[in-house]
Amino acid sequence: NVISEKNGKDGLDKFKKNKDEEFELDIVIVSEKLDDMSGLEVLKAIRELNSNIPVIITTNKIEIEPLLEAIDYQATDYLQKPINAKDLVFSVENICQNKYHAKLRVQAQKDLEDIIEVINEVALVIKTNEHGEITFVNSFFSETSNYSLDELVGSNYEILKDEGTNKLIFEDLWHKVKQGEIWEGKLRFITKNKDFFYVYLTVVPVMDKKNSNIKEYMWVSF
Repeated sequence: NVISEKNGKDGLDKFKKNKDEEFELDIVIVSEKLDDMSGLEVLKAIRELNSNIPVIITTNKIEIEPLLEAIDYQATDYLQKPINAKDLVFSVENICQNKYHAKLRVQAQKDLEDIIEVINEVALVIKTNEHGEITFVNSFFSETSNYSLDELVGSNYEILKDEGTNKLIFEDLWHKVKQGEIWEGKLRFITKNKDFFYVYLTVVPVMDKKNSNIKEYMWVSF
């Protein structure tokens, strides 16, 4: 479905109306030259209402200053008239693919969170930051290791490390997870009482939803 308006004010009114009615617009295409305002003014007004919707600006002549301003307000594309239909379709297709992949990432993260919630009930789970400092530990792990939650959170994972374990194993573990890969293997940990317990461990890098950087590492073992 395409909603078309001839000037900026009517277009923004329609945009606001659809926003209030929770009708999801997928993309906005606006001319830089309108009868009542510029396309940049429309873009600025849209960004006050919605920071994510893709906006394509069409212009008779590409000039550096307006182009840089459009980039500042996160214009998705900037096309010169007369518009080549293939260029416009290509731009829209790219936008749609990016939106689709973003939805897939959100769904994958939700699925992972659901799985983690289940795993937390039946497995030994800790989370660490990039320096190996423990930021979370579940009750099952606390009971098995004989450490309290307070003793573990804030400590380095090496508090659990058996000195008899080949250091190359941990070097391989950190090398892989910092590359965004999953590490799996068998390890022997040591409890607070200096007893041993053996685990089959999986270390999973957890990505930040906003920028896809690694924000923490989840250690899940049985």
